[in-house]
Amino acid sequence: MLSKNPRYITILLLFNFLFIVHFSVINGLSVSVAVTAGKSFFKTIEELIILETANNRRPTISQGPVALIADTMIYDEKTEIGYATGNLRFADLNNRTFFSAQEGTYFTKEKKVVLRKSPEILLEQGDNISTKIIGRIITIYPDDSYIHVQGNIAIDDGKTYITGEEVRIWSKEDKMIVSGNVQSISEDQKLVADRLNVQFQDGELYNYVARGNVIANSEEDGFTLQSGILFYDNTTDFYKALIEPSIFFQEQETISHANIIEYDKTTEVGNLIGNVVSVQGDGEQIAYSRWAVFHGSNDVINMYGNPRLVQKGSEIFGTEIIVNIDSNNMEILGGGRGFFDRNQ
Repeated sequence: MLSKNPRYITILLLFNFLFIVHFSVINGLSVSVAVTAGKSFFKTIEELIILETANNRRPTISQGPVALIADTMIYDEKTEIGYATGNLRFADLNNRTFFSAQEGTYFTKEKKVVLRKSPEILLEQGDNISTKIIGRIITIYPDDSYIHVQGNIAIDDGKTYITGEEVRIWSKEDKMIVSGNVQSISEDQKLVADRLNVQFQDGELYNYVARGNVIANSEEDGFTLQSGILFYDNTTDFYKALIEPSIFFQEQETISHANIIEYDKTTEVGNLIGNVVSVQGDGEQIAYSRWAVFHGSNDVINMYGNPRLVQKGSEIFGTEIIVNIDSNNMEILGGGRGFFDRNQ
């Protein structure tokens, strides 16, 4: 145990900010901070405080349910920078939060922690459910409850696996932004995008907005949504695609475009709004209308609003066009005018 030398108090304050170790009253009682190490010393000229492993005793700083362990801990009083290296482990049992890395650096002035060399964050959510976050560099701002992960990031909560180039997490706001070649894979959907904004509520997904080159493939629904922006509301199980959206049925070779595409997973009904174009096969059949309704239960698109069907040089107008996705054909109802084989 280190003596209560002012210089050693400095390192205690360092790790107070570093890993949210509070020198405060817990449940009305003052809780002391314990610091142990196999070897500890202070270099006067360099103004360095050093804790090292010796005799199988690794440097450890603990306070109640919170503990930090590493092979070596160093604090530079000149630069006000602290270092922890070698099998760094941090545990906050009350908040069920765990960090690990081979190297950690704390910047006193900026009040930030930088974890390098295989950094990992594990957040336990109860009932044997946890979220693991990895990347090349993890920067933590304890005072702001903000985490920035850079370089080949991966987030795994057991249900959804998300990868990208970086992720920013605001825990107080229950918000997360993943950017750069984003991929999100779950049991019922594979999503790719340039950026993914996620909002949580009570630890569960509330909604998300995917932006830039969005492709959302649903095996369960049997189609793929492509768009510039895709919004999803988890409370209503509702999708809304904007900016040149399309819905693609790969097996049946049918694709429909519109200004806006909406889909309700609960009712299995979707709306295609504005400048609807449905194409089947190699473009042999193309239907146009102002709006359309997609019925996922029987894979049919009903097109309304001055619909017209173009096929092999013919153009026919009607009151409704039925796009049969499974049988890969189109029917026009109320058709009585148009052009037939005008290319001949």
